[in-house]
Amino acid sequence: MAYYIYAAVLYLLLFLFSPLLLLLYFVIPKTKTEIQSRILDAFTIELKRDKTLPTIWFHASSIGEMKVATRLIKEMKKKQNFNAVLSVFTRSALVEAKKVEGLSGCFLLPFDF
Repeated sequence: MAYYIYAAVLYLLLFLFSPLLLLLYFVIPKTKTEIQSRILDAFTIELKRDKTLPTIWFHASSIGEMKVATRLIKEMKKKQNFNAVLSVFTRSALVEAKKVEGLSGCFLLPFDF
């Protein structure tokens, strides 16, 4: 029941704020670029993984969480080998995540609804 209430509230908010989102999309170039890149990123996720190993997906919202996640991944890999995939919310966290060795892939978490 809680899921349906949550989904209904999200759809209502999307409907109410869609005029503002459209205005931001056409007026502010940075917003337009961000939305377009997130949509394109959703279709261009590249994973370099060994299909014989299990895959674990980690998510971090910020650079701080990304650093904690990568430390956790390194510690977990000492005990068992696996494919580690990391998704992040911010571009700055994505830039830092791409520098981390041992990840099978990292990407911006696409908009989820």
